[in-house]
Amino acid sequence: MTVPARLDGASQHIGYGPLWTCEQCALPWPCPAFREAGASAQMLGGLLYMAHCALRDLRHVPPVEVVRRFLFPLDGLSDVDARRITLNLLRSRIPVPDRPRTSHVPMRPLWRCSACRRDWPCEPARRSLADEFDGDRASLLVHLGAMLAHAGDQLHQIGQRPSPAALDRRFLSWARAVPQTASPGLRTP
Repeated sequence: MTVPARLDGASQHIGYGPLWTCEQCALPWPCPAFREAGASAQMLGGLLYMAHCALRDLRHVPPVEVVRRFLFPLDGLSDVDARRITLNLLRSRIPVPDRPRTSHVPMRPLWRCSACRRDWPCEPARRSLADEFDGDRASLLVHLGAMLAHAGDQLHQIGQRPSPAALDRRFLSWARAVPQTASPGLRTP
């Protein structure tokens, strides 16, 4: 994870479960670098770790606001640095601890899966959505079309500009192949 230069020291030496090894130096955490850092750097490292976890739980709050909230000691954190930290935390392939990895829902604004960090909808999310809509392909496509519109707007806001064709392939193409039941409105419970 890349953080601004003034966040050096212990803040880059964070350990994650289940192995609890340092992300920076791969030693058992708390690693020597974290132990030798000053208390303020250790506190900042802990707050950075908590911000990473909070991004998962506070999905209704804009991610940059979550990072600013948890990195409160950095009063002068610029918008650029806050956005960079947020994107690095969201892009991290390190799993967020203490959460069952079965909920494959989108992390906004990156539109990556909260469980496997792949582009959403990932394969498990696609299976789940197909099961949820139970052969009602038209409703599934309407739902995914709305999600595509949100994703396009949010990805554009963070500087990513996927082509409309790429978004169509990602959100809709797979759903067009979902088998349609004969009469989805007449399903029995």
